[in-house]
This record gives sequence, C-alpha cells and structure tokens, in this order.
Amino acid sequence: MPKLIRFSYNRQATEEALREGLPLPEPEHVEVLGDAEYDEHALYEVAGIFYRKMKELNLF
Repeated sequence: MPKLIRFSYNRQATEEALREGLPLPEPEHVEVLGDAEYDEHALYEVAGIFYRKMKELNLF
C-alpha cells in the first residue's frame, strides 16, 4: 500500500535551483500522513492536473 507523504520546500531556494538548472534542494520537512488507498484512474488524472499546472508555471 503506498504512503501518503507531504513535502515542504523553501520556495526561494527551489525557484533559484530551477532557474539555474540545478536539482531541487532537500525538502525542509517530510511528513508521512499514512497509508493511501487510491483509484488508479483518479491517480493518473491528478498527476495530469499537477503536470499541466507545473508546465503552466514553467517549473518543468
């Protein structure tokens, strides 16, 4: 069963790394929220929404 995990990053450090083409910095905080039950189709839909939003913000 997959784990549901929340990552928090320093926004300024992340934006600088992306501008300079460097890998993302280590997350400042990682929180395991528990086991995740999921519908595979819904998971792919959410991943698609996330990907499109990141492309829109020029983060990919």
